[in-house]
Amino acid sequence: DAGEIDIAVMTKPPFALPSDLQWRALYAEPFVLLAPQKMQHRSWQELIEAEPFIRYDRGSFGGRLVDQFLRSSRFTVKETIELDELQAIAQLVRLGVGVALLPMSEALTIPKGVVAIELGDATFFREIGLVERPSDRRQPVATLLAQRIAEAAIGR
Repeated sequence: DAGEIDIAVMTKPPFALPSDLQWRALYAEPFVLLAPQKMQHRSWQELIEAEPFIRYDRGSFGGRLVDQFLRSSRFTVKETIELDELQAIAQLVRLGVGVALLPMSEALTIPKGVVAIELGDATFFREIGLVERPSDRRQPVATLLAQRIAEAAIGR
């Protein structure tokens, strides 16, 4: 927004971009409920309401999606901690601190003893994409980089 960079790979923001910036969707990551493996036979709805909840930071774009999902689904959670590091949240689930709603990201390694429970019809997604200046207003190398990033995302 300050004009210091030409492109950025990021989670789609929950607000409209300034008119001089464009959004290009690359892929979407579904949210799942991470829970200790011993709880895998319980429904994800029951786990969210009954178990301690490790919250994905509401200050992050992904965390805002979790907050919107919980509110719109009318879930009441027993929050234990709130943080923004996906891998740290997964490790807390492994240690039995609680359950968490997280995006299934390639950057996330599910620890041994933890299961990712799909949300079925209730699944929501974190969209990853490029925020970019119009091609006529950026460096040619940035245009080439944006093109290569988009090609790599298609091949995922």
